[in-house]
Amino acid sequence: MINPNTTIQTPIIKVIGNLVTGNNEQTQKILSTGILHHLKNLLKNNNKNIRKEVCWTISNITAGSNEQISYRT
Repeated sequence: MINPNTTIQTPIIKVIGNLVTGNNEQTQKILSTGILHHLKNLLKNNNKNIRKEVCWTISNITAGSNEQISYRT
């Protein structure tokens, strides 16, 4: 679970977003943690900046392999 404190959530999401900009192996390791479930929930967050960071992170994942783009938890 990503910390519910919004002042901590933004930097955490940025770190995750940076990790998934790496190679396909790094992205896959992040996906294997179940992060998509948490990102999905954070898309409902009232904080616009958090939603923006989540969208950026998801866009980085979609730059990965076909398997990662269609990854299901």
